[in-house]
Amino acid sequence: MQLLLNSIEHIAQTDADPLQRLHSAIASHIRLHTSYKNEFFIIDTELRALEGENRSYVISLRKKYEALLQDIIRDGMQRGIFRQSDAKVSSYAIIAMCTEVATWFRSDGRLTVQQVIAIYSQMITEGLLASGSKVHSESPDDESPPLENQYRQTGSNLTIK
Repeated sequence: MQLLLNSIEHIAQTDADPLQRLHSAIASHIRLHTSYKNEFFIIDTELRALEGENRSYVISLRKKYEALLQDIIRDGMQRGIFRQSDAKVSSYAIIAMCTEVATWFRSDGRLTVQQVIAIYSQMITEGLLASGSKVHSESPDDESPPLENQYRQTGSNLTIK
C-alpha cells in the first residue's frame, strides 16, 4: 500500500494537467497490482483480519490514496476537462476497476500490461471527460503507439490490431 501511495503522491505533485495525472495514476495502479499480485491480494482482501494499529495504519494509507485520486478528479472538473460528477464515487470506480486487473491478467496472456493500461485509460477517461474535451491518446510515460494505432473499431467491438 505504501508503494501505491508513494506513486500517487509523486504523480499528484507534477505540473501535468489532470488528464495526464489520471493516466499516470491508472498506469501506476495497474502496474503495481499486476507486479505485486500476492501482496496486493492480501492488502485488498484481508484488511478485515488486521487489528488495532496495523488496521488503522493501512486504512490511513488507503484514505490518503483515495483523497489524492479524488483531488486529481476534482482538479479536472474545476478546469472543465472532466464532467461534473461525484469525485469520491468516481475514485472508487477507478480503484475497483484497476485493482481487479490483477485477478485476471496473465503476463503470458494475449495482452501486455501496457495494452491493458491503454484500454483502461481510454475507458476511464472517456467516462470522465466533459463534453467537448479531447482524450490524449497516451499517457506521458507510455511507450506504446497511440491508441488509434493499436485498435480498430469493428461494429461495437474494439479489437487489438
